[in-house]
Amino acid sequence: MAKLYDVLNTIKGGPLMRAPRRWSFDVRSMLAREPLLWPVYQPYIWWDQLNITSRGIAEARERVVGPHTEIVIDGYPGSANSFATAAFRNSQTRPVELAHHMHSPVQIIQGVRRGLPVIVTIRDPRGATLSLTSRWPHVSVKQGLRNYIRFYERLKPHLDGIVISTFERTTRGFDAVVAEVNERFGTNFDLFEPTEENLRKIRRPEKFETEGWRRRQEEKQRKEKDFETPRCRDLHERAKALHEEYAAIAAAQTVPKP
Repeated sequence: MAKLYDVLNTIKGGPLMRAPRRWSFDVRSMLAREPLLWPVYQPYIWWDQLNITSRGIAEARERVVGPHTEIVIDGYPGSANSFATAAFRNSQTRPVELAHHMHSPVQIIQGVRRGLPVIVTIRDPRGATLSLTSRWPHVSVKQGLRNYIRFYERLKPHLDGIVISTFERTTRGFDAVVAEVNERFGTNFDLFEPTEENLRKIRRPEKFETEGWRRRQEEKQRKEKDFETPRCRDLHERAKALHEEYAAIAAAQTVPKP
């Protein structure tokens, strides 16, 4: 399984695949937003499950909402989804089945409709888009902003069943986010303790010394100028307004920090 993933990933990362991968990102984002197209999304789910299984990150069935799921943690790429998932998982004193990292409005909506606790992360669109496009250089800033808008617009009718966690709340006060989940859904999940040791485990500061991290920072610098193009400026303004709307709802949802 791991060898198959390595071979496929090598092919996918070649220069000739940049244009097809850019197209694939838009297709994937569309399929992930539309419930009627969810069956067509299955090849992407399979790829993600192959990815995490080969890297030993989690059990494949964790990713997708199912009968076993106890909580959903998800959001647009680059919005501290990994921090939230790791902080939640590492603070539990019992195994908890969670669906995460599908970056799919449909999966989030499925969780809401099942009455599951759902945490949706959101970050300011500039930060989220730069994080996304530096990790996946084949994705343009315009694509990132456009799909950011479509992602969160798709969730607006379902916000009554969602706990919104802004980037600041996720990375600096995730204990309060989980406390809010417990308050709203009547659950008893253990709270993340933001001690220096726990934060170090989640943030892994050693990654900031890797060559891959340095390449991502260089890619961010190259793509900063793209925000100034007329089309991206318009998309950025729309995305900022959407982020502000979500942040206001998150502030109104907040319960006292434990």
